[in-house]
Amino acid sequence: MAMNPKLKTVLMGIRTANFTNDELDYIVQELKAARGSIAMDVRSQLKYGTRVSWETRKRGYPPVMFGTVEAIKPKYVHIRTTGGGWRVPANMLKIEA
Repeated sequence: MAMNPKLKTVLMGIRTANFTNDELDYIVQELKAARGSIAMDVRSQLKYGTRVSWETRKRGYPPVMFGTVEAIKPKYVHIRTTGGGWRVPANMLKIEA
């Protein structure tokens, strides 16, 4: 994956700045909030039977998995694949056309 130039600037700024532990905690809180926002956006677009994909790093599985939504929970989305069921965080899902 090619790195976005804005991301490079942010990462370099984090590395070169002398942040305190409390300041780094604020950065982490903002990152978690951004992930939560992405998850809420994806969850709002999902319904039972929606076809989705996600990247997995689990050994013995293909790098991209496909399945259909079975249930939408607050923390995870339950997905049915040909190989069984998965619980996947909503922010990892991509809706397939």
